[in-house]
Amino acid sequence: MYYKGRRYGGLVQQPLYKELGKNAKIAEVTGIPGASATRERGKGFDGYAKGKMNIVTKQTGNFDRAKTLTVTENILQAHGDIVGIFAQNDEEAVGAANAVQAAGKGDQIKIIGFDGADAALKMIEKGQINATIAQRWDVMGTKSLDAVYNHFQGKKVPKKTVSPIKLVTKDNVTAYMASIK
Repeated sequence: MYYKGRRYGGLVQQPLYKELGKNAKIAEVTGIPGASATRERGKGFDGYAKGKMNIVTKQTGNFDRAKTLTVTENILQAHGDIVGIFAQNDEEAVGAANAVQAAGKGDQIKIIGFDGADAALKMIEKGQINATIAQRWDVMGTKSLDAVYNHFQGKKVPKKTVSPIKLVTKDNVTAYMASIK
């Protein structure tokens, strides 16, 4: 399954920029070094943020909630004036949100994640995460199985199948959650 990681990584920047404005100080929590999702989401976000937002630090959370909690605590100590965090997946967004809430900065720092994981969607409902770029796992699975089936039936299969995504915010999280059940 193919998704346009760079394009979608750039899509994350848009709600942060819209809400925080030019030159906002933000942190980026990256995934596993060398992983394609880390590279593509990072390149997309960094490319769109360049000249618009001020990425003051990038630190790896390894797509792990607990590690990102600790990383975010350190980021908050070193860069207490940040106003936004881009986490390259929702496990990282949840870890970052937990650290931000514990520091009493929930109203001051906007957090955007990536994937559409249940834990992140619930935190969006509560206002603890601002948005996620949600991937439709159900559609990705169906499209993948269809491609495999068609291949073994001798049918032509496209080289790339684009997976659908949606920007989920507090405004549409309830409807989105209902649509994936």
